[in-house]
Amino acid sequence: MQGVWQAISAVISGDAIPEDAVGTIHLTLTATQFTTRRGGETLFDSSYTSDATTSTMQIEMLGIGDFKGKPALGIFALDGDTLQLCYKMPGYPRPSGFASAPGSGAFLITLKRL
Repeated sequence: MQGVWQAISAVISGDAIPEDAVGTIHLTLTATQFTTRRGGETLFDSSYTSDATTSTMQIEMLGIGDFKGKPALGIFALDGDTLQLCYKMPGYPRPSGFASAPGSGAFLITLKRL
């Protein structure tokens, strides 16, 4: 998963992010760091762990700012150069599937490796 990824679609709690805005979202993953940027603005910068041994691979990101030290739980799927993430902010349970229904609080994002 390590590398730089560009968003190709994103839905937050049932609301699709407009196509022109989606293209400005980038995710950089190192072995331990998860950083999301929109243009020059850092949206999320945290450490993370992942577990690819479960039937639906899991990711846990440790929050910053108001969420410092609190885990944001998610799932992910990696298919070649396509990464799909679905996660919720700290305090919410891990999503059970790749969906972002209205009011769910789920972030669903599909990215391509740069």
